Amino acid sequence: MKSIAVLAIFFLCSLTAAAQAPGDTLTIDGSFPNSYGGGYSSFAIGASAEFWKEVDRNRHIFIGGRAGIDKQAKEYIGAGYILRGSFHARVGLPFGKSWAIKPFIGGGISLSQQRNPQYTKFAYAPKIEAGVSALNNTLFLYGVGFLPDSTQNMTRGWGLGFDYYWRLSPRISLHAGGVMTRFKFYQPTGNYIGWYTGGGFTPTFGLTWHLKPERTSIPRQFRKPIPNPPIDKPTLPMILRSQTFVSEFERQFLKEKNER
Repeated sequence: MKSIAVLAIFFLCSLTAAAQAPGDTLTIDGSFPNSYGGGYSSFAIGASAEFWKEVDRNRHIFIGGRAGIDKQAKEYIGAGYILRGSFHARVGLPFGKSWAIKPFIGGGISLSQQRNPQYTKFAYAPKIEAGVSALNNTLFLYGVGFLPDSTQNMTRGWGLGFDYYWRLSPRISLHAGGVMTRFKFYQPTGNYIGWYTGGGFTPTFGLTWHLKPERTSIPRQFRKPIPNPPIDKPTLPMILRSQTFVSEFERQFLKEKNER
């Protein structure tokens, strides 16, 4: 049952939303995982930090990383916590650049280490995802799938999630997100041999810092007006010069016309 519990909670933690705001960002979140089927307490608290870097603006390519910790006790032990992390990338699809709803695809790898007074377990798994961004890159809807992980339990599954950013200023946004998960794994030994399923929901709330805010990504209410270039008021010498130029042009034009 150790393997069952470890891999189930690993999967739930790994599916925590990979939030992405426009440009280079740093997001600090608090999370509240709720899970079933993994042998852990049904409710937990956690914290995480995530960074996104815009690599290619024209192709909408982003890379990022996430690190976090969840305080969630193993039921029969009564203690324990999980360290988790991930590396991921997202690429905007070229045919959606001009759409109000922009599609993207992505992938990466998730890592997790379960620690409690009786044992320590580590696992990793590749992941793929696809989704859309809307409302000027403030709302993200996505689905993510996990391939069988690195252990003999062959944990796999999927999740559906969202992220929303509410701009407070050019550099700070409120972040709210959530992900619903389902997973399946195999227990090969002991009294519990067989396939098991589980799932859960993890809401997240926090702050996002926009490290390089740009005018096009700043809501209209926060944009500073661009001043019009100064226009010189006409003066008498300017008027006389313009009239003199016109008169000279007219005389030259009439002269050439008469010569023809």
